[in-house]
Amino acid sequence: MATVTGQLKSNSNATKMCKKCGNIPTQGPKCVQCNAVFHPGCIKYLKDVVEIAPGEVMCCGSKVTPTTLPEKKMTNSIAQEEVAASINDPDNELDDESFSSAIENSDTAKVENKYLKKLLKEKDLHIKGLCANLDILHKQITLLNNIIIKQEEGISNNHNPETTSQEINEIVKNSKLLPLKNTNDKQQKKTQDSPSNQAKTPNQGDKDKKVKKTLRGYSELQKPVQDDNENLDNNKTLQNEDDNWNKVKIKKRHRRESNKPIIGCSVDNSTLKAVPRRSFIHVYRLNPSTTTKDIEDHLCMSNICTFGVEKLQSRYPDLYSSFKVTIDHKDQDVAMKLETWPPGSCVNRFFHRILKKTALP
Repeated sequence: MATVTGQLKSNSNATKMCKKCGNIPTQGPKCVQCNAVFHPGCIKYLKDVVEIAPGEVMCCGSKVTPTTLPEKKMTNSIAQEEVAASINDPDNELDDESFSSAIENSDTAKVENKYLKKLLKEKDLHIKGLCANLDILHKQITLLNNIIIKQEEGISNNHNPETTSQEINEIVKNSKLLPLKNTNDKQQKKTQDSPSNQAKTPNQGDKDKKVKKTLRGYSELQKPVQDDNENLDNNKTLQNEDDNWNKVKIKKRHRRESNKPIIGCSVDNSTLKAVPRRSFIHVYRLNPSTTTKDIEDHLCMSNICTFGVEKLQSRYPDLYSSFKVTIDHKDQDVAMKLETWPPGSCVNRFFHRILKKTALP
């Protein structure tokens, strides 16, 4: 493997290809016998190439064979050196064929070259599309300019300087519609307050709009006010002195009262007898050994009349017991006091479950 030192000789008129890569080099070490020129990067991969002097080698003494290195690495290094040589060439001595062949030796360079060619083709297509859009925009601008010119000509033709607001008032006066109150005075006041109205010369379109707007206001008829005192109570509204606002009577809502039972109080002797009203209380958290007799005796000591004591199935019968106690309604307040029951016990109103309706036989 030979290494070249010293200055490299330029070979712009070379026609022989490099024995390593097969491309025509422009500069590099030259064989003194066959005048073959090698790339600086290719010569180090050739065997039996002897350096005689700086820039001169001997390759014809024996058969020249390249070293076995990875082809991709060799081609990449060759392409890099060729590109560097083209950049450092101020006289543009490298021709297009040598430059393109050096680039195509690299896989990355091939991809980039194809990508650039594709961009150039797409660039031309984009330019054609933009030119077509530009022509369309020019045509649209020309069309809009023509429309604007025609509209201006139509406005100038319909322009009538003698048209004023007085003609509109005359048209309204001659109409058979009844005017609203003070509408004409307001219209005249507006014309007097704006002195520039006489100087203005509206076109035919503005005139038609103003006439339609005025006729729409005159089309509303003023209804007479009813002052009949006899029917005043039947009306749902009261009229103010200003004749502008009406007060609305709010109808009171009569809520339907619930039907309460009637409790009899007759003192006459009769065969009918009533049952005293009863209340039900729930007593729980008592000792599991408590019996119904114990509760009856306890309430009797408090002067509370009991009609029955029923033992309930508590959730935890080993811990406490529960009872349903039926007492007189008049003793309910006394039964619900804290002092009536032992400490730790719980007392509450007993609520019965709603019975399900069953079909009659």
